[in-house]
Amino acid sequence: MAISISGSDRTVLIKWIITFALAAAVTCIPASEYFTPQLRLFFSFSVFFISILAFELLPVVAASMLLSTLFIASGLVPESVALKPWTNTVIFMSLGAFILANVMEEVGILRRICMWCISKTGGTYTGALYGFLFAGIILSILTFTRGYIIIATLAFGLCKVFGYEKPCKESAIIMIVAAVGAFGSSAFIYTPVTLGLLEQGMRLVPGQESTMLPWYTCIIYNWPQLFADVFFVWLLTKLFKTETFVTQGNGREYFEEELRKLGPLTSEEKHICVVVTALFIYVLLQPVHGYSLNYAFMVLPYLLFTPALRAGTTKSISRVNINVLAFMAACMSIGVVGMELGFTPFIKETALPLLTSLSPSIVFIIILVICALANFVLSASAMFAALSAPFTQIALSLNLQPVTAMMCIVLGADMYFLPHEITTLVVIFSFGMMTMRDFIMLASIKSAVTFVSFLVLQLPYWYLMGWIFN
Repeated sequence: MAISISGSDRTVLIKWIITFALAAAVTCIPASEYFTPQLRLFFSFSVFFISILAFELLPVVAASMLLSTLFIASGLVPESVALKPWTNTVIFMSLGAFILANVMEEVGILRRICMWCISKTGGTYTGALYGFLFAGIILSILTFTRGYIIIATLAFGLCKVFGYEKPCKESAIIMIVAAVGAFGSSAFIYTPVTLGLLEQGMRLVPGQESTMLPWYTCIIYNWPQLFADVFFVWLLTKLFKTETFVTQGNGREYFEEELRKLGPLTSEEKHICVVVTALFIYVLLQPVHGYSLNYAFMVLPYLLFTPALRAGTTKSISRVNINVLAFMAACMSIGVVGMELGFTPFIKETALPLLTSLSPSIVFIIILVICALANFVLSASAMFAALSAPFTQIALSLNLQPVTAMMCIVLGADMYFLPHEITTLVVIFSFGMMTMRDFIMLASIKSAVTFVSFLVLQLPYWYLMGWIFN
């Protein structure tokens, strides 16, 4: 009796076959002094994990747990190593940050902030673009880059207000600018998750165990990228002549009316302002008290659930995306297990001979390009966790500043071409106001602007500040 397989089942079966084939192909690579059999099996498991996520074959939590289980069951590392990332303070810090963002969204203060920013610049289509850029930046600062869903929703709303019911060039530009404001700003503002993952990776390198990246690291190193983002928006207005775009209604009137509907600040919003202010004070005084920045996010957001403040609800906690936390833990486990099995020496011995004779500028450009390419198969979090240790080791071996190498990784994450590379992009693209063709075109322009700004702004600035040589 023949077994009937539907088209969708056949597609899933093919994806599973490809996933196993890719993992098996890695095991066929000849071992060497540095590419040991254990490291080869580690790469096979990592490719298996990445392929499962890329093809969406298993839930993220299941795939993440499976990866750690494979590391343990295969005997590559003991449980204490494979499961160490699951108890890292970065996970609990991220949980607190997500809960804080949820409370701020539910109470309405995020929407109020966005409406105010956009109403000040949104009288025209071009003005609305700049409004969304700066609203996204402010929102990212206040939510530590977790407010992208809000800015994406507002961008979708603006498309509707302007009369763009279907994907078009006009709506695509609005959405990509929202993405730049929501995610691009993470390169030059305080992002606890980014610094936590980079710091964790750097500490895996011998001699760097006590590394602590100050909260202002990305700000002082990468602030020129703000001008690159503004230039990108300006470039879009000139390339596509946005002043000629026809819109329906008046953007400024819409957002001013929405702001009036919100009324005065509620008591819950005032309580959130108190907690966020306390959080910023803790962050600003970190050089004085010396405690980890993670602790603030592990304590302060939960004050919003106390009887005195009562801004948070059980919904604020239940809405936390556990998939993101599990994925972060899995990404960190790749870095931790890889370090345990000799991933850093392998990268060092493979790449170092090729980089030794090159100038520092070329070395940092190569790191940037490698990270931009890694974006195709790794999320930003995975890249920060997996590449921070080897690039730290390479920088130290070449007598270059490892922190500068870490900033190259951060800027590399800001160069993308497809929606799947960044969670923020997935969310924004999912609103259906951009075609894939328009997305690739606009993202390519954005990546080109980031690369050029790296050459003409970032590198000269780092040389000027003395942040090139160790």
